[in-house]
Amino acid sequence: MMKDKMTKKDWFETISAFLEESSFEPKEEALNFLSHEIELLNKKSSSGKKTKNQKENEEIKKLILVALELFGKPVTVTTMIKENSEMNKLSPQKLSALLKQLVESEEVVRTVEKRVPYFSLAKEEEETVEE
Repeated sequence: MMKDKMTKKDWFETISAFLEESSFEPKEEALNFLSHEIELLNKKSSSGKKTKNQKENEEIKKLILVALELFGKPVTVTTMIKENSEMNKLSPQKLSALLKQLVESEEVVRTVEKRVPYFSLAKEEEETVEE
C-alpha cells in the first residue's frame, strides 16, 4: 500500500512543529503565517462547494452510467469512445480516470480479460453472478 502524499496542510503543520523547536529568528511571525494558512485551507475544504471541473465530471459520470446501461455488456474505454457520440469528445485518459472513480464508488465493475480492462454497471455484474 502506497503512503498518501502529504497535503499542503500537512506540510504547514510539519513546518510549524519544526519551527517551534528551532531558534529561527522571526519565529512568531512565521508561526502566525502558517497558522493563518492552515485556517484558510480548513475554511476552503469545509465550504462544500464543488469546482467547475468537479461539476462537469459529475455530469460526465452520469453519462458514463447511462452509456454502460445502454451497452448492456462489459465494454472497453475504446469501445465507449468509438460507439457513443457523447464519449467521443473525451480523451481515453479522462474517461479512464472517471471510470476509476466509479469503480471506487462501486457503481461500476472493472474486469480484465487477456490484459484488457472491461467496464460494466455493478448491478449487471451482480445479476450475471446470481444466474
